Amino acid sequence: MKENWKILIGVLSALLCTVIVCITINFTVKQAAKVQADSNESTSENSNYNAAVAPTGNVVIKNPGINSGEVNTDANGVVSADNNSAVQQGNSNTQSNSTTKSNSNSVNPLSFNKAQLAAYYNSCLKKSYSQAKMTATKTQHVNVTVSGIDIGSLNMDVDKMAQSIISSNTKNNDKPETKTFTNGKASDGTSASSFVEPANLYAEAAKSITIKQSGSGYVMNIVLNQESCSHTGTAKYNASCSMPLDINAIDFGAIATINKCEFNYPGTKLTATIDSQGRVTRIDTTMPLTVKDAEGKAMGVTIKVASISGTWTCHDVMKFS
Repeated sequence: MKENWKILIGVLSALLCTVIVCITINFTVKQAAKVQADSNESTSENSNYNAAVAPTGNVVIKNPGINSGEVNTDANGVVSADNNSAVQQGNSNTQSNSTTKSNSNSVNPLSFNKAQLAAYYNSCLKKSYSQAKMTATKTQHVNVTVSGIDIGSLNMDVDKMAQSIISSNTKNNDKPETKTFTNGKASDGTSASSFVEPANLYAEAAKSITIKQSGSGYVMNIVLNQESCSHTGTAKYNASCSMPLDINAIDFGAIATINKCEFNYPGTKLTATIDSQGRVTRIDTTMPLTVKDAEGKAMGVTIKVASISGTWTCHDVMKFS
C-alpha cells in the first residue's frame, strides 16, 4: 500500500484474518514437515514457525477506511439521510438558514441546535476541501490487544504470533503523511475527503455536538453515538464523519473465511478547529473499537477469538495557500 494510514486503519480487522492465515500456514507446513527425516524435523519446525509469522505482510487491503452507505448532504452541507426520515424532516426546517452558513463571518453558530451544527461542520469541512490549494498532514497511532484465542488442540504459541502480527501492522505508528490537494484532489487522484475525513455528519449520528469561541474562530467537539454491527454490516454513524473498519476490505481469496464477528464502537470523539474564514484547520479523532466473538475457518482449522480491542487516534492538520 502506498498510504500507510490505510494499513493502520485496517489493522484491527486485519489482525483477526491474519491470525487465521498464520495459524493455517503454520499447521499445514508442520504437517508436511512430519514426512522429513527425523534429523531435520526439529529444524524444520523452527523455521516453519518463522515462515508462519512472515506472511502478515501479504495481506491485501482492497479498500480500507470508510464503510459503504455514506449519508449525503447537498452543496450547502444540509443533510439528506434517507435512512432517517425524522432527520430529513428536521433539516427541512433549517435548510433556508443553513444556506447562509458557508461564511462564519455572517453567522453565529454558537446559537445553533445539533442539526444545524452538524450541517455547519460539513459546510466548513467542504469549504476546506474546495480551496485552490490545501496541504494536509495526517499523523496516526493504533494500539491493539487480543484475548481469548482458541485454536482447539493445536499446540502453538498463539500469543507470541499475535504480538508479531500487531507489531508488523503498527510499525508506522506516529509517522506523518502529507498530501497536497488542488480543488480537493491530489496529484495521485486521492480526494481530500477520503484522506482527511468525510463531511457527511448528521444529527442522529451524534450523541452530542458542542461549539465554543476560540479567538476569531471556533472549536467543535463531536461525540458519536455507540453502535454495533456485524462484519457484513456498516457502522453508519462512524462512516458519516470518521473512518470505521471494514473487514470485507481484506482479501484472502480461498485461504480463510470469517464466519462471524461483532464490531462495537463505544463512542468516537472528534475535535475540529475552525478558522475565521469558516475552514476546518485541524481534526483530532479518537476511535475506540472492540471486535467480539470472532470466529473463522481456514483449511479446516477453526479459530475463535474472544476479543480484539484497540484505539485509533488521528491528527489531521490542514494549511491553505
